[in-house]
Amino acid sequence: MEQRKLIKLGNSSFAIALPKNWIIKSGLKKGDKVFIFPNSNGEIIISPEFKKKGNKEIILDLKDKEEIPLQIEILASYLNDYNLFTIKNNLEKKKKQHVKELIKNLMSFEIIEENKEEIKLKDVFSLEESDVETFIRRMDNIIRSFFEDLGSSLKSGKIGKSIHDEMYLSDKEITKLYFLLGRIFMKSLNDPSLLNLLKINSLDLFNIWWFAFNLEKIGDGLKNIATIIEKKPLKSLDKSLSDIFEKLIDNYVKCMNAFYKSDGELAMSIIEDNQKFSKMCENVNQKEISVARIVERLRLVQNNIFQNAKMIIYTNNQNEIGINK
Repeated sequence: MEQRKLIKLGNSSFAIALPKNWIIKSGLKKGDKVFIFPNSNGEIIISPEFKKKGNKEIILDLKDKEEIPLQIEILASYLNDYNLFTIKNNLEKKKKQHVKELIKNLMSFEIIEENKEEIKLKDVFSLEESDVETFIRRMDNIIRSFFEDLGSSLKSGKIGKSIHDEMYLSDKEITKLYFLLGRIFMKSLNDPSLLNLLKINSLDLFNIWWFAFNLEKIGDGLKNIATIIEKKPLKSLDKSLSDIFEKLIDNYVKCMNAFYKSDGELAMSIIEDNQKFSKMCENVNQKEISVARIVERLRLVQNNIFQNAKMIIYTNNQNEIGINK
């Protein structure tokens, strides 16, 4: 840690000399802008102006790669901000199709070149136009439609194939948004000036990423319930199952409202209600295998809602500590 002396400039300002190594590493020169903003601890953070960088290319070789390792490698490259992919040795038709399916989960990537030997993909997303909270609202809207479709299905004991298939397609959009927020979060760790561009602090961005993580899990859980019902319609309709689902919807809506309004008390009501939800699940007759599997997934969805409620409370407490200081 270096110490720097304050230099008085006129009657209203002070200055310090910035370390030369930091200037070089940040790619700054005379006349460039830097951003100064206080954090919740009363400290001042100095950040270089965010500059959109050129292509960051990675070459991925499909040879001898199984589907899961390949999926992990492509996703890791995406999260680490590579914006130009060259995928080689994709001669097998099945493997080539698998790659294309993986790319569908990555927001804004397009195939710019394709031949027998390779596929080239480029990111056309503009960070300058990002509004991270809007991404959460888009995920939220899709999930609310899932709840609406499943509500009637649990009452009738069956779900139409068209509704089931539509949920699967919509779930891919949730996955895309989650991966995109993960990419933005990872990028902010390497380039803090991105936070200034997005008009958000690091704590709030982490909070949004965590929220997206659990929303993606909620979407998966609801989609899986739809699959259970579509494959094997329920023989016996237990009203208590519908009651649990209505309670789950109520908790979900409360949690999202608490998030949008930064309402810690509303989030706490979900925490306090968690045991009641568990008891409701225990009281359902689970002799039918499909019902038992549905209850299991409802519990998992409730846990994701619970985790998001806790994050709202933690974040609010952190902000209050910062304000009190």
